Amino acid sequence: YSIRGSCLVTLSRSAAAKLARNRYGRTALMETDAPTRGIKLTPMGGLYDFFSLSGWRARRVLRAFAPSPGERVLDLCASPGGKTTAMAAAMSGEGVVIASDVRPRRIRTLVQTIETSGARNVRVIQVPQSGSLPFTPLFDRILVDAPCSGLGTLRRDPDIKWRRSPDEFPALSSLQLRILTNAAVVV
Repeated sequence: YSIRGSCLVTLSRSAAAKLARNRYGRTALMETDAPTRGIKLTPMGGLYDFFSLSGWRARRVLRAFAPSPGERVLDLCASPGGKTTAMAAAMSGEGVVIASDVRPRRIRTLVQTIETSGARNVRVIQVPQSGSLPFTPLFDRILVDAPCSGLGTLRRDPDIKWRRSPDEFPALSSLQLRILTNAAVVV
């Protein structure tokens, strides 16, 4: 289920009960065009233990990606796991999503997000930072949310322009190409 609208959402008890019984575990996906940075949602009446806020860009990516039930999906650079859990829900728990990242801290965040969401068709694998992926060609789809400069978030995070340097862009571009090249081998 998705709740569309502003970040301030009030649910009736019957709506809250309906969301609590949904087939994806005790998860509510909230779609919003408002800035979500720093927003903390408090579960209502103990019915939920997880809210996932997704902006319109993430929704667009997932709608275009459109995983189907029964597919094998690889989510590279998956942490913190919002898109991963949304894909698992879109697949109605059928098929499998392999969620991966390279850093142990990001893997822990990913595991926590998936466990909290109740998604049962997701497996987490830490992949090497360099070299090929530890998979054979078996995936129907691969989602790559590659590391980037972050400059696309200037509206939401204007201070990022002070934390980035044009000198970083060639290395990021090279990393993105390596990730995509490795991903192409396993689809």
